[in-house]
Order: sequence, then C-alpha cells, then structure tokens
Amino acid sequence: MDGYVTSMVPALCTRLAAVAALVPEDGSVADIGTDHGLLPCFLMASGAVTHAVASDVSAPSLDKARARIERLPMDVRKRIAVRCGDGLSILEPGEVSTVVIAGMGGQTMCRILQNDVAIVEGISRLVLSPNCGAESMRRVLVSLGWTDVQSAMVRDRAHFYPVEAWEQGSDSWTDADFRWGRHMRADPGSGLTQFLMHEYTRLLAAREAARRGLDAAAAAVMELSEEVARIEVELLRLRDQD
Repeated sequence: MDGYVTSMVPALCTRLAAVAALVPEDGSVADIGTDHGLLPCFLMASGAVTHAVASDVSAPSLDKARARIERLPMDVRKRIAVRCGDGLSILEPGEVSTVVIAGMGGQTMCRILQNDVAIVEGISRLVLSPNCGAESMRRVLVSLGWTDVQSAMVRDRAHFYPVEAWEQGSDSWTDADFRWGRHMRADPGSGLTQFLMHEYTRLLAAREAARRGLDAAAAAVMELSEEVARIEVELLRLRDQD
C-alpha cells in the first residue's frame, strides 16, 4: 500500500506496534475489543493483511472505529468488517487466520477463549497482550493445546505489557515459564530482564513500606519477600544465559 494511504492512519503506540509486528502478513485478522479500530486500520492500510474484522462489545467504541475506517479509501475500508458482540462469537469458524486480543485482563481473555473453543480451533495464530493475569492466560492456552512462538515485554507509557504470539502445539512448561513466559525466558532480547529489574525495585520498596507498618502486615511482608526471591533467581538465570 502506498505511503499516502498509510499516512491516513495515526502511528501506533509502542504496545500496538509490537502487536502488529506479530500478525503474519497476507493473512486475515480479527481485533477483539478493537475500541477505536486503530490496529485493523493500520494493518489494512499498510497492506499487511488482506481483510480484517474490528469487533467490540461497546457500540460507542465501534462508532469511533467506523469513523476512522470511513476515512480510508474505498478499496481498503470495504475489506474491514465492523461487528458488535462479545468475544469470538462474532466470527465464523475459519473466517480469519489470526485473532488479536489486547488491553484486557488475562481472566477475561481466558473466558473468551474457553467460550468459543470451536472458533479457536480454526485459528492459526493468537496475538495476545493482557493488562494483567498473564500467568492464568498462559495456563489456559497450554491446556487448550497452544504454545507461545514469539513474545516480548514492551514498555509503553511507563507500564510493561507482555505481547505474545501463540500457535497450536505442545511444549514442556515449568511454573517459571507460566509466570514470565516460556519464549520470553529463552530470548535474551525479549525485554524480560528490564521488566524484572523494574518489578524487583518496586517490590523492594513495597516490602520496606510494609515492614514499617503494623504487625498485621507480616503476611504481606512474607509474600513480597517470596516474590523478590523468585525474581532474584530468574535474574541470575537470565544473567548466566547472556
């Protein structure tokens, strides 16, 4: 697609750019919880995918997506379907090759994936970026027969977000893999070290604040100490891996 069409779509934030990079070219994509529709518009305008579905449970959000899509040339916007509905229920089996879900909690993503297993089985790739609850999301995906194939920990506006691509397959997973991501732990350039250093500093401060509190905070101090110890072990492993 020429630069003129691409220029009609605002630049993606760091997180969405990382999500877009994991969507395979020349396929089709559904963006579940699309909100403003920026991701499918970008992917279509750049020629990365052949057609897209922009979906959300919120009608006002879809109005924003439609307004953005209407600014694209006819030959682009006619290949973007806009649908209001919950999760994957708006898709037909095999309709798209890739599903993107970003900006939700891991528990919500689990519900979406478990509610429409038949749709999930017809998808080639899932690109997921939870706001929280990544560990529970990973456990559910592995139980459904998926494994991570690409991933990164992305810092966007002072927050860290996992961005992960999953495909059907089977691998051996440890508790640490579920906690921090199997593929990220194996890739020195994934950004996991930077995230863990950030978390380590944050947890040390939280533990010190808890220690200065009342005796009732003893359980909190212990829990924080356990997490600090787990991060120390992982940081040592990552250092040795380098």
